[in-house]
Amino acid sequence: MKRWLTGVAAAAVLVAVWALPPSIVRVPSPNRLPEQERLQAVEREVRQLHGALRAFRWADSLSGYVLREQEGGLVLSPPRLREGSDPALLDTWEATERATLDALEPRDPDMVVGIVWVPAGHGTLPGVPLGGATREVTFVGEGRGRPYCIQAIPYHEPSARGLLRYAGYLEGCRLYAKYGMPGAHLQDWLRTSSLGFARTTDFEELAQLRSSTPRGTLRLFGINRPLLANGDLAVQACLAGRAEACERALTAPGSIAPRMGDNAWLVANSPATSLRGFAAQVPFGYVDDGLLYEWEAEFGPEAFTRFWRSAEPVPAAFEAAFDVPLGEWVLAWVQGHSSLYRPGPSLPLDALGWSMLTLALLGVVVTATASRRSVG
Repeated sequence: MKRWLTGVAAAAVLVAVWALPPSIVRVPSPNRLPEQERLQAVEREVRQLHGALRAFRWADSLSGYVLREQEGGLVLSPPRLREGSDPALLDTWEATERATLDALEPRDPDMVVGIVWVPAGHGTLPGVPLGGATREVTFVGEGRGRPYCIQAIPYHEPSARGLLRYAGYLEGCRLYAKYGMPGAHLQDWLRTSSLGFARTTDFEELAQLRSSTPRGTLRLFGINRPLLANGDLAVQACLAGRAEACERALTAPGSIAPRMGDNAWLVANSPATSLRGFAAQVPFGYVDDGLLYEWEAEFGPEAFTRFWRSAEPVPAAFEAAFDVPLGEWVLAWVQGHSSLYRPGPSLPLDALGWSMLTLALLGVVVTATASRRSVG
């Protein structure tokens, strides 16, 4: 009997240890001199201000060029290909871009789309590092009485494969080309998220991402257990089944803003609407990269047009256009792509169930062992 009790107690201890959250590893920060701290602060400010100035110069020069040269609402400025590349590939790229734009339905007749390849490092200052200098930048605005969406793609004399990889790749500009300029609240929301909810229209790619283990979960015994220590609190509350938290997770600037230091500051304080590559930080990992296109596919172009052009804040515009509260829709969407869990200090039901099953199995083993030994 003592051995049986000892075995059960040991099993309980093992289950308790397994259920504990992981220990936090604290790495001591290196000691820095006050002069080093001030130098870093000055360098960061110079990078930020130079980045904003560079973005303003880009937006001004590119918008003037695109609005002046546009024909049929499209301007294409290809790069200089690597030596030895087939020049005919430029014609292929241009034909693909035009065909992509012509195939859009609906299509806003006033919106001008520009796809402009620029040399990497264009406009940089010697000795001043600039984060995102080789990132694709999207500018959205209005000039000469017409709205525009411009993708500036830095390059280092790309190969043919590098050029054609971008063919037909309108990304966030696809929505602007179809529906025109959005309402002011929606435009602020898109800028804050760095167009993170319109990164891809490839639903097969999204399905593959969602079939893998969701971000912030631990795969154990075939069950996804959310790790409460990871992720934004609003996201965690949404995973706990709270619709109001789901709405907040999708709209609060603290939840959707990319946390990328100087680059996030650059998007917020310059004409840049998006710096590609930093939108994946918000707020449900990669699974929300095509969220706007999901809304368009589910509710249809007519309802999506009402949402896109609404002057109301995003939650009110969503409910008015789609007849469902934003938080409720997001909760159902999250539940379809991830596992929810019970909030509170108690163990999740799956953890409690596995714990009881483990204790029962250990009890059977210990009892059977004790019975054999007593009979012998």
